[in-house]
Amino acid sequence: MAYPTAAGRAAGVNERTNPYEGAMRAAPRAQGGPGDDDFNISTIVNLGASTLKRRPVMSGLWMLGLLLAAVGNGFSVSEAQLEAYNETLEHAAHVTDKELNQ
Repeated sequence: MAYPTAAGRAAGVNERTNPYEGAMRAAPRAQGGPGDDDFNISTIVNLGASTLKRRPVMSGLWMLGLLLAAVGNGFSVSEAQLEAYNETLEHAAHVTDKELNQ
C-alpha cells in the first residue's frame, strides 16, 4: 500500500510502515507529571476555580454545607424520645422476625 502524498513521504511513511503505529501511546509530558506534587495541586486548584466560575450558586451552597457539617454537632434528643425510638425498632425487628419465620 503506497502513500502517494508528499506529506506522507516527508514523514517517512511508505508501503512498509504503518502510519497508525504507536498512535495509542501517551504523549510524553514536557513538565510535571502524575508524581509531581505541584502538578496535582495546581490541577486541583484550576479545576475548583473553573467549577466555581461555571456554577457559583451550586458551589457556594456546597461550601456552606461543608461548613455546617464541620461546625455543627447535630441535635440532642430527650430520654423519652430515645426510649420511644428504641421501642419502635424492637417492635419492627419482632414483626420482621415473625413474618420471616412463617
